Amino acid sequence: MRPLYEFFGLKVRYVESGMSVSDRRAAYECDITYVTAREAGFDFLRDNLCTFADKRVQREFSFAIIDEADSILIDEARIPPVIATDSERDDADLADVARLVRTLRGGVHFRIKPGGRNISLTEHRLCQVEAYYGIDELYSEDHSHRLSRISLALQTQHLSGTRQRLHRPRRSAGGDWRVYRQSC
Repeated sequence: MRPLYEFFGLKVRYVESGMSVSDRRAAYECDITYVTAREAGFDFLRDNLCTFADKRVQREFSFAIIDEADSILIDEARIPPVIATDSERDDADLADVARLVRTLRGGVHFRIKPGGRNISLTEHRLCQVEAYYGIDELYSEDHSHRLSRISLALQTQHLSGTRQRLHRPRRSAGGDWRVYRQSC
């Protein structure tokens, strides 16, 4: 069909596994793009992880023709696609982040926003954290994984109210298994 489409002035490309970002972007910019549901789905997920629009590969679609829609909607839906980034694979600094967060004190090193649901480092402590890790800007895309880990650790440590731990399930008096919480 490609020669026919090109005869009418339409640009046609395809997306396949292993293509570079620039090739993928060029393929999605065409009038007609052939792509498997798996590749389109992962490109969609990766695009939604991008902080900057110029890093995305897909554009807005006008139409989509889906071959074997039942396979995509039923069979493929059983296993959701998951994107594992390099930052998720690298757990080396998790213990370091935990040690750092345990030393922080409210009002001095971080502030809890009104409503008690958000927390942020003070400007002074932010500079200290950047110096500690030897980075220029903690809020840059390159260091978003570290900022995310610090924020989540702060929330876990300081916003959980009565910090609780989950314990192994135990059989209750009624005979069913339950997970009990114990305050720290």
